[in-house]
Amino acid sequence: MNDFKKVGDLSSGVIGKMKPKIRRTEGEHERELREYFEKKDSEELAIKEKAKSKPKHQNNNPETAFIAAFRKLAIKKGMLVCPVPDPKGNYEYQNYRPFDFVLITKDNVFCIEAKVNHNSLLSHQKGTAAEIEKINSMAYWVIRKHETVKRGTMYSVEKFIDNKMKVICESDVLAHIVQHFEIVKGWKK
Repeated sequence: MNDFKKVGDLSSGVIGKMKPKIRRTEGEHERELREYFEKKDSEELAIKEKAKSKPKHQNNNPETAFIAAFRKLAIKKGMLVCPVPDPKGNYEYQNYRPFDFVLITKDNVFCIEAKVNHNSLLSHQKGTAAEIEKINSMAYWVIRKHETVKRGTMYSVEKFIDNKMKVICESDVLAHIVQHFEIVKGWKK
């Protein structure tokens, strides 16, 4: 009437084929654990040090930082900033962006190119500006950050008029430049 099966029957020799466990003292076991965790900790530390030594992908481009600051202020003013990605495909300006971002206010949509210091528009940007100006004379704008010794950091809004860049407004506060786009209602050449 015994329904239980014998698991380790000595007569079948199953237990006899099992490897005997090595008995360790408590001191040996603790030492092995300590060595294991020290080795693991040193490996993790080496991985962390290696990660620290690798330079993280940081974009130290001053133009990118300028766009980020402008974007932050524009969002606070209730505007939308849509970055223009680098183009992919096979067309005339396949390696160039026409401008940096699109700024959308409640009254207008602007194509904005950001520049730092004395960087001028590249040839494809001038071509894009001219084409956009033919359709809508208030759509293409350039915002610029100047860093000077005498006046400190200055910001300006520039417009492409008669194939030349003309400064429309200038301020030492970036929020004033953002506000310029908020109040622009129309532009006449």
